[in-house]
Amino acid sequence: MVLSLLCLVSLTGWRVSAAPEPRDLVWQNVKKPLAQTQLHHNIGLAATIFCLLFWSAPVTLIQAWANVGNLAKWIPMVVRLNELSPTIYSFLTSYLPVLALMGLQACLPYIFQGMAQGYEGHKTKSAIQRVVLNRCFSYQLASFYVTVLSGSLWDSLAEIKENPSQLVDILAGSLPKANVYFLSFVLARACSGIPFLLLHWQFFCSKCAPQERILCAYGYEASNVALVFVIGLTYSFIAPAILPACALYFVFATLAYRWLFNFVYDEEFDSNGAFWYDLFNSMFIGMLLNTLSLLGLGALYGSSLQVLFLTPLPFVVLYFGLRSWRAGWKSQWTSLEDAVDAEQDAAVLDSFKPELYADPTEPAQPE
Repeated sequence: MVLSLLCLVSLTGWRVSAAPEPRDLVWQNVKKPLAQTQLHHNIGLAATIFCLLFWSAPVTLIQAWANVGNLAKWIPMVVRLNELSPTIYSFLTSYLPVLALMGLQACLPYIFQGMAQGYEGHKTKSAIQRVVLNRCFSYQLASFYVTVLSGSLWDSLAEIKENPSQLVDILAGSLPKANVYFLSFVLARACSGIPFLLLHWQFFCSKCAPQERILCAYGYEASNVALVFVIGLTYSFIAPAILPACALYFVFATLAYRWLFNFVYDEEFDSNGAFWYDLFNSMFIGMLLNTLSLLGLGALYGSSLQVLFLTPLPFVVLYFGLRSWRAGWKSQWTSLEDAVDAEQDAAVLDSFKPELYADPTEPAQPE
């Protein structure tokens, strides 16, 4: 592998990283100036954060629309459904808001991928998918927060800013009330989200476009897995009954993704494990939410001694996160000595092809 991308950092010296694979490059974005890509990325990130603060509006709207009581105003037949079929009525009451929210979240990756590739101009497919992963997870976590608090994310942040000590009380008072909803959410992911991936390939991809390459939407799929993991961590002590549902999801996901990656998905690029850094950040958020909510529950219902023993937990998690981030930052780079040795390796030089990074969309230059 050619270690050729060098970045000069004033404090730490040269930073050396592996050059991306040619198949990982987005060729129409390669020629865009790096300063333009960074500027557009910052603008896109600012727009994403701004919209995130008001994400409660569409989430609350779709949750209200999917409520059985509101549907009865438009479809009077829903009122009689409880008498005709209590099972279907119970299904609508429990799962319709969950399915509606999943449908809303399914629109996000198309928007974020269009922004990252078309406007921001990221130069590799793996970088685009990492942007999709982080932004989808942020919006899904905001949906989680809005559902728990049943209010505006902006108002809640303003309230926490005025009195930060209320964060633990808010989590302790609100999270236990939504355990049934999130149990339904995880079961819906396991019993409908994962099978839909298989059905989508079987009935749409293989029938309608059999010659098309079938690629995995890494960003969106990884954000779904991370969200279920965060829910499991958050409710592991509050409502332990959710853990078997999370285990069921991961069993289905393991079997489905193994089959999809072996027999269906085409290999598009190799990110060299870059997605694990983003997934670790998601796990860290779940651990922190878990410890804060547990501390809040201890303050509301436990004794002073219990609160005393629980208080260090969030700080232990923060220390673990900071230490891991420091080691993770170093692991993304290699030493200059190793890079020079790799560049001077005869086997590497012999295998290097001058046309390796030639744009396949441009005609070959005559020798």
